[in-house]
Amino acid sequence: MTQPGPLALVGSGEFTDTMLATDGALLDAVEAAGFERAVAVIPTAAAPDGDAVVAKWLRMARDHYAELDAEVLEVDVRDRAGATALEHAATVAEAGLVYFSGGKPDHLTGTLRGTPLLDAVLERWRLGGALVGCSAGAMTIAAGWPPFLRLSGAWGAGLGLVPDVAVVPHFDLVRKMTLGSINRAGKHAPAGVTVIGVDEDTALVHGPGGWRTEGVGGAWLLHADGVQPLDHGVLPTPR
Repeated sequence: MTQPGPLALVGSGEFTDTMLATDGALLDAVEAAGFERAVAVIPTAAAPDGDAVVAKWLRMARDHYAELDAEVLEVDVRDRAGATALEHAATVAEAGLVYFSGGKPDHLTGTLRGTPLLDAVLERWRLGGALVGCSAGAMTIAAGWPPFLRLSGAWGAGLGLVPDVAVVPHFDLVRKMTLGSINRAGKHAPAGVTVIGVDEDTALVHGPGGWRTEGVGGAWLLHADGVQPLDHGVLPTPR
């Protein structure tokens, strides 16, 4: 049976030099599995921040992946109308790696749910392609994120591809600013939910050997007694 491909939750650093090794290894893996060395970049989470921010992510992606001898397929979807356009789903079907960049996780999740674009992303990943989410993208790929990262003060709901896991990206920065909120998130997580933090310029990567941490920082478990280094064994298999 076909197994889902590699999956990465990135705390920050999309399309920067600190992620070259991680992104290169992901591309090598999917190329070895028979996929094209092409990356479908989906900057939807940045749409609320304006055209200039979306254009910046796409420009950075082109420059970044050019260093890795990979083609960038721009999937410039801003809203649900774009996510239902079949041409964007068709573009994803040509990629070996799909990348959700940062921005607003609620916008990204709300735009994707129940659309041909999401169906195409999931099909590509479940056939063995790679799936990466950075910052808001990581929050969306996981089951959700804590209330202190939302204006509404409620737990955010992601796609659940990493089930029962809530993600706090930029964790080394967030930890310095909102320690009280972090402690509350660990204490008051919904039953069965594991809350993790991923530092900036750092990725949690799932592959054939299970989970591993790559990059310049660490990954952390938020629990009732505080924060401790993440034991990768507590994380479920993506599905």
